[in-house]
Amino acid sequence: MKVFVVNGLPTSGKTTFEQLVLEEARKQNKLVFVTSIVNIVKTCAEALGWEGTKSAADRKFLSDLKDALEEWKDIPYISLSADYKVAKDADIDIMFIDAREPKDIERIKRGFNAKSILVHRDEVFGQEQSNHADSNVYETSYDYIIYNNADLENLRNSAIIFLESLERSNQ
Repeated sequence: MKVFVVNGLPTSGKTTFEQLVLEEARKQNKLVFVTSIVNIVKTCAEALGWEGTKSAADRKFLSDLKDALEEWKDIPYISLSADYKVAKDADIDIMFIDAREPKDIERIKRGFNAKSILVHRDEVFGQEQSNHADSNVYETSYDYIIYNNADLENLRNSAIIFLESLERSNQ
């Protein structure tokens, strides 16, 4: 299983890129699993009344809750480790893990032998962010950079090229 930790500023196209890779991988009978280090955080937030919106205040709340759950018992990473085991047991070909913070990205790279991907979009670069997780996106180095500065078809082509590069690395 190839594992990738994916990052980018809000609205840079991370989810869209992952979805396009998933669609193209299906055509090749490959299985793709997408998860996030904050899935458990979002579940906890929903139990506290969060309605799934992503305003600046919501993003700060989620970031603060993640910090608290990490400090308390490392809950986000433990939950992510369970997702990894499920994906590995299911013979998933490609696993995408969404994570923002450099410390998480490095830990995921070490713990799951993952490569990192940055999805970059010029129009959101340089915008002020509402929390430290979003503010630190560019404070790490990445193995792959996907530029999302054109239309959806261009991003689809990037997904196809990405998959082709994985095939070449298997040979």
